[in-house]
Amino acid sequence: MFRFLKKLIPFRRRAARPAVRHVELDTTLLDARMPMLQDYPRPDWDSIDTWIGNRVKPHDHADAYTQTAARWLGHIKSGLAAKYAVHESENFLLLTAQSPRKARRMLRLVEAADAFLLNMLGGNVDAPQKGKLPILYFASATDYDNYIAYYFPHDPPPPEITGLFIQDGYPHIVLHGRRGYELDALLVHKIAHAVTADLNMPRWLDEGVALVTEDLVYGAAPARIPAARKKQHVAFWSEQGLDAFWYGEMFTRDTAHQFAFELAELLMRDLMARRTARVSHFLLNAAQEDAGAAAAESCFHTTLGALASTFLGSGNWEPGRIRPR
Repeated sequence: MFRFLKKLIPFRRRAARPAVRHVELDTTLLDARMPMLQDYPRPDWDSIDTWIGNRVKPHDHADAYTQTAARWLGHIKSGLAAKYAVHESENFLLLTAQSPRKARRMLRLVEAADAFLLNMLGGNVDAPQKGKLPILYFASATDYDNYIAYYFPHDPPPPEITGLFIQDGYPHIVLHGRRGYELDALLVHKIAHAVTADLNMPRWLDEGVALVTEDLVYGAAPARIPAARKKQHVAFWSEQGLDAFWYGEMFTRDTAHQFAFELAELLMRDLMARRTARVSHFLLNAAQEDAGAAAAESCFHTTLGALASTFLGSGNWEPGRIRPR
């Protein structure tokens, strides 16, 4: 499954989170910080941060947070009807009702994706969470919906959104429903967002990284947009302009988001193909405030409009405004 990925780059792996437990945590005090809210244990991470900070030596923090996250997943498992289990790899925790064999496969996949992304970023990015990253793969849409409702009390995601990277509290990934390639692609996509979460990356670049990672992990040939679709892109962006693309608004517009995702993927692929040596520096330095314009100039000695013209042809593709800080 990962042969193409291994040929592409020599892996630089993230330092593994500790598998052997060195810290003994008071589980009674820990459990008291995981109240049941809306049918699930919802850890009070601010309180847990203080608790760990006061009781655990800094070099043992990753171990303490991983134990805490594993216990949290264990409590979630206990409240579910299906036969779930918590599985663990070097950098991830996985709650799933799948067989141990399928769980191990999922963990191999996310470790490979994590290594790929770490290399894409030059090894210069830390994980947003303090221990291993939890992945919750619900077998039931009802369980998934009930779980995420806590994070979206007024504006729940549409039903077609079957995977989320949740940054509130302790960052984690939540999924349900998909199988086979669709599940793998969704999972890799969310891993990419998790890895880049602490960067100030503009939305178009963040989605481009996720989409390219999703494709490269499986060794698929880069998608080629048919000539008719390319004409649609040129006509659409000529009418709309690229401001809403560069600054991220287009990705949430129901009637236009597919154009935005396709263009983000195409531009990211072009960067990797033509400007490989400086891509890591660009990804680490591109800022939301100017959509990456300053980083494009410093890294590639070019403009965002020139990058867009490689696919769209000549046109007024430069950002027309600067987002205020």
